[in-house]
Amino acid sequence: MQADDKPVLFACTLNGVRSVMAEAIYKQLSGKQAQSCGVMPGPANGFTAAVMQEIDLDVTDHIAQDFMALNPEDFRLVISMSAEAKLEAESWAGPDIDHKHWPISEPVGGDGNREAQLHAYRAVRDEIITQIQESFGL
Repeated sequence: MQADDKPVLFACTLNGVRSVMAEAIYKQLSGKQAQSCGVMPGPANGFTAAVMQEIDLDVTDHIAQDFMALNPEDFRLVISMSAEAKLEAESWAGPDIDHKHWPISEPVGGDGNREAQLHAYRAVRDEIITQIQESFGL
């Protein structure tokens, strides 16, 4: 497989929010393959599923995984979105795999009510959309 045919790997801390969003959005916008992982696998996130459903992307069947479940040689690019994922990606991928870091914060939902939480998750989703569009010219 040529390097350009290999998927992009999106990584965050728990593989439950940012990396899951980025994987689905990248696939939709580019029509290319992507995967996601975390420093450690975390639980499914209902807010992530809800805001992705708003843009017709279903992530409810996502199964969280960590870096150790993957082989760095299977990817052409690793994009980390948390400080923890950045450190893990640098050691896991080594010097031969391109790595970029997008410092995208976790969603913070104010007083914690459902609408405030959804608003915070939408903001992260929209930031990821913009970052993907700008970075990949989509």
